[in-house]
Amino acid sequence: MRVLATALFAGLLAVAIADASEIARGAVVHGDAVFLRTPGGLAAYAATTGARTWSSPEDVRPLAAQGVRLLGQVAAPAGELRLVVLSAATGQRLAEATIALPEGVSAPLDDTGETQFRIRVEQTGPQARLEWAFEFRPMRGAYLEGDDGSRRAEGAVVVDLDAGRATAAAAQPLKGPEPLPASLAVAAEAGAFRERPLRIGSFYAATQEGPAGVVLKRWTAQAAALPDVAMPAGFQLQRGSAATGHVLLSRELPGEPLERSHEWSVIALDLGSPIATLRAPTAAAGFEVAGARVLVAQQVLEHRTGAGWQRVPQRVEAFDLASGAPAWAHELRDPSYRGPVAP
Repeated sequence: MRVLATALFAGLLAVAIADASEIARGAVVHGDAVFLRTPGGLAAYAATTGARTWSSPEDVRPLAAQGVRLLGQVAAPAGELRLVVLSAATGQRLAEATIALPEGVSAPLDDTGETQFRIRVEQTGPQARLEWAFEFRPMRGAYLEGDDGSRRAEGAVVVDLDAGRATAAAAQPLKGPEPLPASLAVAAEAGAFRERPLRIGSFYAATQEGPAGVVLKRWTAQAAALPDVAMPAGFQLQRGSAATGHVLLSRELPGEPLERSHEWSVIALDLGSPIATLRAPTAAAGFEVAGARVLVAQQVLEHRTGAGWQRVPQRVEAFDLASGAPAWAHELRDPSYRGPVAP
């Protein structure tokens, strides 16, 4: 793989804002800003109010942010991965970088019936590593022995948002879960927890059966134990927030309407206490806490009601921390292929 051109803007000063959090494809939370790839282009919203701060008709998938810079992907011809740097405050394009892909590889923003291109973002401060994976599988109705024309490829791009550099790199080899600190690994191997401890920001979390019921176990990054948190009956540990050290517990509520069929409890791992309780249609989804809001990446919801068949599009929905009430929602472009398939 070779870099065709790199012209990332390096003249802006970074400010002290936590790393961005990609809660879904096309949805990035950064401080009080939410960047969404919408059906009409890229838009930025205030996390607290949901008010739009700027928008652009250009189709950009936001990937990462640092300080006053926003990194995104735009459409490119086959054989290229094109990245852009925008002003996080205005959406103005500052520069772009084009990375050459292997022969036969393309990087579409949306899935097709035959092609998928995935990017997984790992960000530490101004350093963003984009691990990409390409898959092409011909749409055929009949099975063919031997070479069926399928193709897979993977690679990476390392972006330094402070220095303004984008460099093609080899993909990291597949590996298992991140190693646990020794004391947690020994306890997990002995079956002390109901699941393998999760690394969530600078904490670890797991659940454990205790004499008085199930408790949420918490540890620092150095495996120092924090006080246990009693879990309400029926709740399960689901996942952590991408950047802010919160964990999601949820339980199903039989008999409730689909859109309110699960109760969520969001726990701040540093405090060990719930900061929000809300209702959602699924047991878990990508989420982040921003100020007085919990931001949730809701998938397409299709169901029948008394008024007939209802379809709620993919969206990012904000809930109030204090009351759990919905505060605002904005549609998120659905990149999944939903067309016909080969019989």
